[in-house]
Amino acid sequence: MNNKPVLAVAILVALFPAAGFAQTGPDVIVGALTGPSTWGGNGLTYSISIGTTSCNIGTQPLTWQAGTPVHPVIGQNMYRLKNGRFEMIGMSWLKHGFTALQQTLCGSCNAYPNGNALGVGCSDPYSSGLNGQQSGLGPRYEVNASTGAFPMPHSQGMPAASSTVDRRLQMAYSDLTPSLNTGAVYFAEGQYIHPEDAFNGNDNNNASYRRVSVTGSSGNYNFSWSGSTVQQQAAIYAWQAVDPQVNIVTLDVANDGRFIVAYKGTPIAGSSYTHWEFAIHNLNSHRSAGSVSINTGCNATVSNLGFKDIAHHSGDPSNSIDWTGSGTSTGPAWMSTQTFQQNTNGNALRWGTLYNYWFDSDTAPTSVTIGLFKPGTAPSTATVNLIGVPSLPQYQLNSFNASLDIGGLLSNGSAPAITNAIIGSTHNINFLSFLGGQQWDFASGNYPLVPRSTCPISTASGQIINLDLADPAFSTWFGSTFSNGPPFANFNVNFSFPFAIALSGQMAIIAPNVSDGISLSQAVRIVFQ
Repeated sequence: MNNKPVLAVAILVALFPAAGFAQTGPDVIVGALTGPSTWGGNGLTYSISIGTTSCNIGTQPLTWQAGTPVHPVIGQNMYRLKNGRFEMIGMSWLKHGFTALQQTLCGSCNAYPNGNALGVGCSDPYSSGLNGQQSGLGPRYEVNASTGAFPMPHSQGMPAASSTVDRRLQMAYSDLTPSLNTGAVYFAEGQYIHPEDAFNGNDNNNASYRRVSVTGSSGNYNFSWSGSTVQQQAAIYAWQAVDPQVNIVTLDVANDGRFIVAYKGTPIAGSSYTHWEFAIHNLNSHRSAGSVSINTGCNATVSNLGFKDIAHHSGDPSNSIDWTGSGTSTGPAWMSTQTFQQNTNGNALRWGTLYNYWFDSDTAPTSVTIGLFKPGTAPSTATVNLIGVPSLPQYQLNSFNASLDIGGLLSNGSAPAITNAIIGSTHNINFLSFLGGQQWDFASGNYPLVPRSTCPISTASGQIINLDLADPAFSTWFGSTFSNGPPFANFNVNFSFPFAIALSGQMAIIAPNVSDGISLSQAVRIVFQ
């Protein structure tokens, strides 16, 4: 066999996001999405509104006072899953709550004596018609979703609604017309923001979604529900519900809010590249995202970068200038067209919105770093490690002083070292590591050699060794993939081949001089000929 890398093996551990649970204090959620109401379009943009029934699943009443800054604001969004991309296609302005009924959608209700608060266990319905009433809708940019704070009266200085689509949940005709969206699946989302809910740390479960069917023709669309409301989950989780190969991680910014990162890799047939789709949803971060960097590791080749956002509308000053991007040795990175200092209304990934990023890479991504748009307390960036990359198991690292000597070629150079040998001649493999007491084995298969890690200290290498356990060429030297290997981590063995073959070796090693502690050794190869 050709190209046999030598690696120590470890078990991959998969993680899953935890579901949200109510905490002490008021805790408002979307118990049901209802309606919807259709309002027509202007030839390019169509508008609807969605009803939302809220529930207080907390332990204290939720204040609900019209004309004060202590009432909920309600956002409505629409998403589409098409050709493997989950994207946001519509958003509304925010409905400002004015009174709370005391109903029982979510269980037993301890009714508040009047409409100035939502009692514990109680629900309050806002119809789709009410949530589409233009005079009651205010802009999103006024609201700090992390704290729930907003000014009253709202919408000061904003233009009045001048057409049927203004302020309502707007979508482009091209995103709805069935003949242009074969196979597309749609999801609606509602989200509540409230200062008491945020103060008690109960604001990560405030969004719920529901699948919706779209039929009809240009300018005359019909919307109908398909299935029940999925409570306490933002619509981005619908992508994973439809496609289990999608992975989701959450990123919580200290003293701020939460981002939700969903992603999927699809191998590109006939190549060593994988196409990666990322959807990042800002659930409730006030500081917002001004840049996104996806680390694909050293020596990665990245191409086909793409970006998609969602446009603010109806006079909201947040602009929609596309982000620009580039592929680098540490992965693709996108930055806002303007920083906060350049333009406070720059196209940041603001709360309640979702942006898309995609690229092709010959190395799997390992982490996402979000650069925060608005000033605030340190840090200015936040990073989350990615999990569960399909078909790419991670392997255990050798110790820092490990060495691999094949036929006199020490594995301490840079580019792959190759030497020729005569068929039948005897050579030596000398391996030394310091993993005393750990289970290990050598794995081999037909895999390409990778240049030694060259990442600078200031840059995470993201260097992960991957083998396909299902490949027929994969085998282990001591008979067990994950256990029962030799009780020590060094050995010296002679080898010889009576036929032409190329024998190669490479190690994953612990490297303190690299910021993420992972490095590849030099690859070595002996060619018997």
